[in-house]
Amino acid sequence: MDYRESVSFLFGLGKFAPTPGMVRMEPLLRGLGDPQRGLRVIHVAGTNGKGSTCAFIDSALREMGSDTILFTSPHLHTVRERMRRNGEMISREDFARIASRVRDLCEGVASETGEHPTFFEILAAIMYRWAADCGVDYVVQEVGLGGRFDATNVIREPLVTVITDVDLDHTEVLGSTLAEIAGEKAGIIKPGVPLVVGPVKPEALRVIAGIASDRDAPMQVLHSDTSGVSPPTFGTPRVSRCGAIFSYRGVRWCFPEVSIAMLGGHQVRNAALAVAALEAIAHRIDISPGITVEGIGKARWPGRVELVACEPVVILDGAHNTSGARVFSECLGELFADRCIHAVIGIMGDKDASAMLRAMAERITGWVAVTRPPIPRATPEDALKELAEVDLGGAQGVSAHADPDDAVDAVLARANPGDVVVVWGSLYLVGAVRGRWVPDHS
Repeated sequence: MDYRESVSFLFGLGKFAPTPGMVRMEPLLRGLGDPQRGLRVIHVAGTNGKGSTCAFIDSALREMGSDTILFTSPHLHTVRERMRRNGEMISREDFARIASRVRDLCEGVASETGEHPTFFEILAAIMYRWAADCGVDYVVQEVGLGGRFDATNVIREPLVTVITDVDLDHTEVLGSTLAEIAGEKAGIIKPGVPLVVGPVKPEALRVIAGIASDRDAPMQVLHSDTSGVSPPTFGTPRVSRCGAIFSYRGVRWCFPEVSIAMLGGHQVRNAALAVAALEAIAHRIDISPGITVEGIGKARWPGRVELVACEPVVILDGAHNTSGARVFSECLGELFADRCIHAVIGIMGDKDASAMLRAMAERITGWVAVTRPPIPRATPEDALKELAEVDLGGAQGVSAHADPDDAVDAVLARANPGDVVVVWGSLYLVGAVRGRWVPDHS
């Protein structure tokens, strides 16, 4: 297959399999020579923030001169974004070469297991084979969905596991309570492997702590700086439109100031979690505390509170669930409380669109254009318009647009130079319009 054919093959597959588990991944990777064995992996799960946390960790390792592969999802413009070596996407040639090899194995896997490998499973297999071929120092990988049955959970001995947070999302797959979802995400915890957990609700933490104890996995929980709380902790950040500065106190490391360029106070938690994860394995690999902080400060993550224009200010954010919308709303309050905020909104059909809109209602005071992200399971624009008219009562007006670019045009036509325009609700929507401001390198 050439690259176009390999992409067509992938997108012709289902994203989810009837039977969860490693039943397809194990024979698929066996056919590839079990490339995942021997890789030094940092494994990150969570409802929100896992991609940003991975980006911080990857940036810090690269700053130390390490050869890394970063595996994340979803992508904004091209599927090759999901796997990057030292910041550079996998080449079309390497992608097609390994995808062809994987495709040739799929018929045998389907015959053996009764099910064809899924879209994400094949991507993970391609990444593992590529990582082994490249002989990289580290793989920083984000869980695709949940953790226990995720394709990335074939890694049996990661260096460290991280759970960023736990909230209600993908409830049709992961469960309807925080405890159930926490149990799925805690599936990445491995015997004896250190675990670092972000600030999570007590209901979720109890489940995670119980599983960590059962597996004899040493656990650290990151806290915001509170008197009497044991490290790791991070101090109240100073947030600006240039990034944020915060303090970090760990078990061994202590930094009066850590600067990050990503926007929003929520990224401080992700950055601190990345520092804590690296500190947890500093005794096993050669990690410099000072260089870690320098690398954290250089991290970037497209489509997450990404400022792409200034007059008016245009912010792209992939907040795609209720908790993500709450965080984005808080971020806008930190950065643009004095501005009129217009919005282009597109939300997937499996999300609680009404709750997401209500979470943002306090911030959106300008014109709203709703649209449909370019994927079949998106909420239709007419249905979203009805919700927005009720849940965004402070908006100046709501219009519906079938085409995302038309929605952006409608909002930009009404925004003054000093206003703010936000495009949010789905990373698929962000990916569809981001090329207006940022070159598409697909």
